Parts: sequence; structure tokens; C-alpha cells
Amino acid sequence: MILSKLFSDPPISHQPVVMPLLKTVSTANMQSHLEVLTAFHNRYYKASTGADASVWIRDVVAKVCISSILSSFIFDSFLHVVHKGIRSK
Repeated sequence: MILSKLFSDPPISHQPVVMPLLKTVSTANMQSHLEVLTAFHNRYYKASTGADASVWIRDVVAKVCISSILSSFIFDSFLHVVHKGIRSK
């Protein structure tokens, strides 16, 4: 059975939000972001470099949103808490 017969395309409803963001997409931007992110040798959340990486990601996403129609978004950090007797995965 062909999947296209099972599922219909969703209606396009967010073009005013997506189109301005698409103008910022480029191979050079992606490469520069990957170069920074991969420079964090350990992105495990308990490692200091993992915390640094998460802050960098948050700041990049916030910058994109602030400079777009999504400027009303609020970004916040949180701590990972592991309770005694519960193993962290």
C-alpha cells in the first residue's frame, strides 16, 4: 500500500513565521554552528563542557528567535536533578 494514500499533507499554516527564518539558512551558517558545537569535546550534561554547550545552543536559538517574528519567546535554563535511589540514564 502506498503511504501517500494513507496520509494527506497538512495544511500550510505557518508561512509568515517560516519564510523569514528560511532566509537565514545557509550552508556557511550550518558549518560555523557545527564547528563551534563540535569543539565542545564532551556534551554530556554533567560535564562542564556539556553545560557550556547547552548554554551556547540556548543563546544561538534565542538570538535567532529575537531577530525574527518569534521575539516573544522566553528562554530559561534548568538544573538536572538526580534523586538518591534513582539511577540517571
